[in-house]
Amino acid sequence: MNNLKIRKMGPFWMVGFLFFVAHSGFAQQKKLCEAENFHDRLLVDTAIQLIDVRTPIETAEGTISGAILLNWKDSIAFQLVVQKLDKRRPVYIYCKSGNRSSEAADYLTHLGIQEVVGLKGGIRAWEEKGYFIGEKVNRDNNGKGCH
Repeated sequence: MNNLKIRKMGPFWMVGFLFFVAHSGFAQQKKLCEAENFHDRLLVDTAIQLIDVRTPIETAEGTISGAILLNWKDSIAFQLVVQKLDKRRPVYIYCKSGNRSSEAADYLTHLGIQEVVGLKGGIRAWEEKGYFIGEKVNRDNNGKGCH
């Protein structure tokens, strides 16, 4: 009788196991990082792909050095460029306050990027810590940004 119950539960155990694996360290990760840790990681890890998802008007005020300017609100351009990212390399992402970058991070993890790290509080938190903001960005491509 007990053996019969175990056989009937077999598929349920498998579903539970697959759920565990999908949500463990083997799956993609999305994290939030305080400005200090975000800054420190950018200084030491040259593999990081840094993405600024703000609009061209916002990025004209300055960006974090080395960022790829990729407007989250321009969904077609965003989708085209992120397909070219190296899924094995970490992606660090930020916006003005953290909301848009969180949405973009969800999308990137859905695409299979293994590590996505958002700047908690966005570039506002970065500025509050006194970290460097690069020069104003010159626009080309009809104001869609550069990089």
